[in-house]
Amino acid sequence: MRYLIPVIMAIMIFSISSTPVFSADDEELNLKKFPGLKDVIENHESKDKLMNALKDAGTNWGSLAEAIISVDGKKQEDLLWQILQMPHLDRLEATPEILLEHLEYAYKAKTDFAYKIPDDMFRQYILVYRIGYEPLTLWRKMIFERFKDMAGNTPTETAKNVNLWVFENVKERYRGIYGPQQAPDQVLRIQLGSPTDIANLTTAILKSLGVPSRSARCRTFGGQSGGASWVEIFDGDKWIPLFPDDPDSFGDFEKFEKENEHNVTVVATTSAFSALQITPNYTETGIIELTFFRHGLKQKDFEDFSIAVYNNGGWIPLRDLGFNIEESRMSTGDEAATQLVLGDGTYLVEAGVRVKDGSVYVFTKQIELKAGDVVPLEIKLDPPIGDLDRKDLVARELDDLPEWELPAFDREGIFNSKLAYMSKYSVIAIFDLHGEPCQRMIPTLPSLKNFKKAKIKVWGIHAGPVDEAELRKFIDENGIDFPIIIDESGEVAEAFGLKRRKDDDKHFNKLPSILLLYRGADLLLWQEGYELGIAGYIQDLVAYQEELFE
Repeated sequence: MRYLIPVIMAIMIFSISSTPVFSADDEELNLKKFPGLKDVIENHESKDKLMNALKDAGTNWGSLAEAIISVDGKKQEDLLWQILQMPHLDRLEATPEILLEHLEYAYKAKTDFAYKIPDDMFRQYILVYRIGYEPLTLWRKMIFERFKDMAGNTPTETAKNVNLWVFENVKERYRGIYGPQQAPDQVLRIQLGSPTDIANLTTAILKSLGVPSRSARCRTFGGQSGGASWVEIFDGDKWIPLFPDDPDSFGDFEKFEKENEHNVTVVATTSAFSALQITPNYTETGIIELTFFRHGLKQKDFEDFSIAVYNNGGWIPLRDLGFNIEESRMSTGDEAATQLVLGDGTYLVEAGVRVKDGSVYVFTKQIELKAGDVVPLEIKLDPPIGDLDRKDLVARELDDLPEWELPAFDREGIFNSKLAYMSKYSVIAIFDLHGEPCQRMIPTLPSLKNFKKAKIKVWGIHAGPVDEAELRKFIDENGIDFPIIIDESGEVAEAFGLKRRKDDDKHFNKLPSILLLYRGADLLLWQEGYELGIAGYIQDLVAYQEELFE
């Protein structure tokens, strides 16, 4: 008898370990534990994404799987949509009970009331199991049963009934500690909450009663203290505001303008997996349009910047106000431009780039934005050349510049020439057509001949063997108007101190390698590797050099 319990435990452990959630070799989900799940995944239009979502749930993947096979048809499709949208932490915490209760009672919201939910709004504004950033709880059934008799004949009538009940029964309290928002059922039980908690409860009630709704928030009123949380509902035609603390202002988009002297900064709405900026609905706005340049070229992927609004004696980053920078960037149709649609106020734009010595160059600009203004701001990310150290400009030093005689190509044919550094400004471009960066950068160099402030002579050096027909085609197709020396053995590249990839390799590292020389003696620039804006960088350096001699 004394061994019975250990034996039973050993059997249980063995039975569990013999059917692992993940296999030891490839960590694939053990789909055999849930009959029918494999077919569901195989038949799904995004089966790879669905498998990744289940894997992302870690040891909780079985909870998601259990919920999936508990339903079928349209309900299963709606549940799979939610699982694909879920953030990582929700996949770790979601239970079948939570997912299935929300699913069941969202469907009751479709059938039990007099008005019809638009199909394109059901998932995002009714079905979703969360409002904002509150804990996951079983709130849908409790709220549905508690408030179902409050539903009217239209979404607006229902919303007004809910608005009045919340105003009369739920009181605001100051949250003195940092922590998560309360779940709707928690707020309902104690009938106390922060403005955001109360807005979330109101949204939860409305979703349960089949009224498409989303929480809205303005976290700061321009230069003034304070912010607000409220709700928006879809009345069958358009989105309109509902204020839990002010039923008389139902539908009034000008409420905050009247109270805060036209200082609404950013209005953002959220509904579980989506967020939108709707500032123009509540205030007259202006636009700050940012475009970033480096070496004269637009930077479409530049992210190292911030914008903040002056508020009550300090600067508040717009990201902290729910402002979505990426949404603003994509809405322009130009990936390199970002249009910030904002209420009037004082804003600070900051952008930074790191230079070679590890220090950071920071651009700052303060902007006064008024309603109706469009303020274009072109931000040059190049540190002022006069502020750079030599090591920021020159990748390596040479005691003497090499000279030689080698055949060269130009657009007219082949000729023999001795490389000369006699021009006031000479550009030496060492490259290899086998590298894509070289294929993209070298065709930008002919533009240097149009530089008005000084004449710039360009030479190309092809490091390593090249097919002559291939080189001729490259010259013709890209309008290369400068001679290109054929350094088949690589001796010229080695004379410049370049290293081969391997001892016996015909190709070199860190190409293209671009040098700018002044009167054949002073090395002003040595740039190695990919830099599509190199022509603009060279022009900036030459312009700076010319200014020194004026």
